[in-house]
This record gives sequence, C-alpha cells and structure tokens, in this order.
Amino acid sequence: MRLKSVILLLFFYSSMHAQKQGQAWIDSLLSALPNAINDTIKAKILNKVAHYYEDVNTDSAFKYAAMGMQLTTKMKWYKGIGAFNTCYGNTYTNKGQLDSALYWHHRSLEMYKKINDSINMGSAYNNLGTIAQAKSDFVLAAQYYMLTLQIGKGLRNNYNVGVACENLALVCEQQHDDAKGLDYARQALTAFELNNNQEELAAPLELIGTFFLRLKQNDSAYYYYQKSLSSARINGNKIKEGTALNSLADYYASLEDYSNAIKYGLEAKKIWDVTWPAFEDAINNTGLLGSYYLQLSKQLQTGKVNYTNQISDNREKLLQLANNYLKEAVEKCRAKGNKNSQSEFQNYLAEANALSGDYKGAYFNYKSYQEIKDSVYSQE
Repeated sequence: MRLKSVILLLFFYSSMHAQKQGQAWIDSLLSALPNAINDTIKAKILNKVAHYYEDVNTDSAFKYAAMGMQLTTKMKWYKGIGAFNTCYGNTYTNKGQLDSALYWHHRSLEMYKKINDSINMGSAYNNLGTIAQAKSDFVLAAQYYMLTLQIGKGLRNNYNVGVACENLALVCEQQHDDAKGLDYARQALTAFELNNNQEELAAPLELIGTFFLRLKQNDSAYYYYQKSLSSARINGNKIKEGTALNSLADYYASLEDYSNAIKYGLEAKKIWDVTWPAFEDAINNTGLLGSYYLQLSKQLQTGKVNYTNQISDNREKLLQLANNYLKEAVEKCRAKGNKNSQSEFQNYLAEANALSGDYKGAYFNYKSYQEIKDSVYSQE
C-alpha cells in the first residue's frame, strides 16, 4: 500500500526534499541553529531537521520535534505548533503506531481550524486519510481525501488537488474499482502538470499504468510504467524509481514471465534497502518477490519456464526464497498495521507453506488471510 502524505506548507522544504540533501545538509542546519537571528528561524530549522529524521531516525525526529514544539508554544505561534504536531504524527506513522499518529494529526487539524488556515487544513485532512487508509478503513480515508480535494479546488491549489486525487486513486486500487481509479489518477496527473510539479508526475503515471494493467491493456500499462521510471530518474527521486521498478516487475508477472519479474524486483530492492526499507512499497517489494519465486517454482514443476536472469533452477531453493521473503513481508505488514497487504502475502505464504510440506503453517496463514479479506473487502 502506498500512502501520500502532504507535508505542511509552513516551511520551504518537504521531508522528501530534506532527505535528498543528506546528513551533511542537516548537520549544517544544526550548526546554524545557535546563531539564528530569531525564534521563527530557529523553529523553521527545527522543523526541517525533524522532518528529515522522520524516515531516518525516529528518536531524533521526536527530539527535534519536541524542541520545536516547546519553542512554538512559547511563541504562541499556532501554525508552527500545527507543523510540529504533524511531525509527531508522521513519525508515529513510520513507527507503525497508527493510533498515536491519529491523535497528533487531529491536534494539527484543530490548530489550523483555530486560525482558519485552509491550506494546511486540507493537508491535515489528507494526513488523517493516510492513517485511515493504513488501518484499511477505506470509507473514512475517502471521506478525508474528499475534504482535501474540496479545499484544494476551492483555493485553486493544484498541488493539494493532485495529492487528494492520487490518494483517492490508491483507495480505488485497493478496492478494485479500476475505472474510477484511472479517472482519479488522470486528474492527479493533470493537476501536477498545471502546477508544474515535475517531481510529482512519476506517481500518477505509475498508477495510470497499474489501472491499465488491471484492465488488460498491457501495451498502455508498459508505456506509462516506462514514463514513470523515466520521470523518477530525471528528477533523481530514488523512492519513485523503486516504485516504478516494482510496477514493471508486476507487469512481467502478469505475463507469467517471473524471471524478468524477479530481475526488476531485485533491482527495486537495491534501492529500498538503502533509501527507505520501512516504506510501504519497500515492504510490498519484499512480499511480491516472494510471490514471484513461488510462481517460478510452480512453473519449474511443469517445465514451462524460461530462465533469462541466471536464477536458480532448484525448486526447493526457490520455495525457500519464497517462504523467506513472504514471512518477512507478513511480519512487517503486521508491525505496520497494514492488513490489506498482510492478507495478500499470507495467501501466498499459505501456498508456499503447503508446497514445502508445512501444512500447519499453510492452514494458519490461509485462515488469517480469509479473516482479514472478509473485513477489508466488505466496505462499499
């Protein structure tokens, strides 16, 4: 599951931008902190540093968010207080503590309502939507995203419109409403193009490819996946490059070319391992690699397999790789509270267990898969 949060527009750089700058840039900011000319500048520095550490070191993120919260509270700067509430929420999200994240994002929303800051209210609604989506409450998630969309359209804020439409497309993807999802993905692409957000184009391009793939329009899917990959590489965005590579792997899997699926999946894994291993797409990459090894082992049994990437032709080894990747993905999904992906990977794991002779494990994982599936897909 991919969740797109809006980083508040209070400061000049998003957390993703800060992450690109690297630790040296953060160190330079911290060295400038004691000599900042006023408390507002200090708060902005602390926000940039705290947002950087959200994805890198949660203890450090909490440390600098607490410093910023103390400073902005003393200043009675409500917009700043809201920003650090958001930082707490994002950090708890990355720790998989979704109830705590929900608490802090609600506090952020209350702060922006107090000062009638519509732009950041829209951002807060979007962030609440990502929490609901992570908890597989797609009805509530869609309601929050619709509020973001409504505010974005009212303010003619194409960036927030694009983010809301992208997340609504993701909800449709997870609920298998492909026609509506394709429409939202196209709206997101148009909004980002109107706002000249070149770095944001890769994500809706990838989503459009995914919906075309589901609609069995493979040539169109491949075209948009390649456009997404090209956009990510042109803008130097490794996260979105990894997502595009994941999707190309899925494209080849849909053609039952699991050798190439594994090739692209492993290429993506190299990126996730050094950028953001706790990201939802990184976890999905792990689980999907397991499913590709599983399918390849089944093909090997029938003799209908084409090896192009020097992948093992030992069926037992392939099954072991499938089990290892799928177990890791299930554990990470469970820790993150991501029931949707957990269910999918437990279904594959149950099959891998059975083929490996672990019938007790197969029963447990299939039972869990059915229980989660029934709860997730019962939502209109």
